[in-house]
Amino acid sequence: MSTRKTSDREKNEKIRQLREVTGVTEQQARSALQSNDWAVDRAINAFYEESAYSSNIGSSHHSSHHSQTSSSSSSSSLSRFDRKKIEQLWPTYADPRDTSKMNLDQLLRFISDLKFDPSDREILILCWKMNASKQGELQRNEFLHGCQDLQCDTLDKLREKIKQLNNEVETDNEKFKQLYIYTFNFARSSTSMKNLDVQPGM
Repeated sequence: MSTRKTSDREKNEKIRQLREVTGVTEQQARSALQSNDWAVDRAINAFYEESAYSSNIGSSHHSSHHSQTSSSSSSSSLSRFDRKKIEQLWPTYADPRDTSKMNLDQLLRFISDLKFDPSDREILILCWKMNASKQGELQRNEFLHGCQDLQCDTLDKLREKIKQLNNEVETDNEKFKQLYIYTFNFARSSTSMKNLDVQPGM
């Protein structure tokens, strides 16, 4: 039985998906997919393995900084988590027409108040840790559960935690892989043009 040939339309869609997840050029995406029989998941894994290897090479240069960040974050995490603070913070960013979610405008303001840029990889990490299900919005339960899981009840704590996780992704292969699997699925779940351009800053 012969293998079904991948159509040009399917190839272009796979190239688009791979570029959304990894931020590579169209030519790089095409080459990676050709090397992996046009299987997006295999191309993602190949990219992950290569990027993780590159990250590990430079990890020794950042070990001192990483240790300082981890120790300071650990000390701040000793403070007790107060869920009421997060519940009180939510209305600041909730969509006034539907308080069960942040819409794109509120989400961008939330990102700005965290002192991040929408193109930063930290935003992908934020979405990952809050298990955001849609691009361009954040549900109230995702926000509350995410903050509780991260034990962050203020913007300052959340900012520092996301920065810490961003550093850990550089050296922890398992976290790196989890982030890219989430990003891949997150990109695939979008049924229209991305509302928020958050390509990973690798």
